[in-house]
Amino acid sequence: QVRYDEAEWEAYVQANRRFCEVIVREARGDECIWVHDYHLCLLPAMLRTSLPAARIGFFLHTPFPPPELFRILPCRDALLEGILGADVIGFQTFGYRQNFLGAAYRVLGLEGTTGVLAYAGRQVVSGIYPISVDPAPFLEALQVDPATAMELRQLEESVGSRKLLLGMDRLDYSKGIPERLRAYQWFLAEHPEWHEQVSLLQVSVSSREKVLAYQEVRREVDARVLLPEFGDVEL
Repeated sequence: QVRYDEAEWEAYVQANRRFCEVIVREARGDECIWVHDYHLCLLPAMLRTSLPAARIGFFLHTPFPPPELFRILPCRDALLEGILGADVIGFQTFGYRQNFLGAAYRVLGLEGTTGVLAYAGRQVVSGIYPISVDPAPFLEALQVDPATAMELRQLEESVGSRKLLLGMDRLDYSKGIPERLRAYQWFLAEHPEWHEQVSLLQVSVSSREKVLAYQEVRREVDARVLLPEFGDVEL
């Protein structure tokens, strides 16, 4: 979603600056500082200016958009330069890293090879570090947790012989849950032979409930799942 507002951008800058001020106040100067996610894209460069000896890492938990979309932002240069204040930049997937490198090449005119960018007299390394989960507690719960066993039995009984489509996501506009519901609605409309042969179970955990954008997603999802048999009514 590309929407730019000058006042909101200035608030974003100020928020990053406040993080920088607190870190600089507490730091010795040579620490390893790990910055997380899109909320703090400007922070690595701010820290680099104030703490040139620090080792700075930045990890982006969300997708980095394709360069042709990222270039729409008026603040594109500042965001890239902010992230490039880090020594190491991490992404979830190869595609996200390639999008970032493409933006750096096309927007800032940088050069590099195999994920290493030459910037401001430094070598900035970009890597792919997908976040995984520890499967052991989940596997253990399947074996020994009575509550889990009961939930599974109830799920199997409710589904019966039907195919089950399962989604588990935070209720976040970046997860595509309304689009998923519309796709399921379209599938049932186009393939009536699958009626009563398949079920969609979407588990969505509420997130950032005070933020307007998340409230709007919640309203759309609630309204759509209440439609009778996913009828042809459009929101």
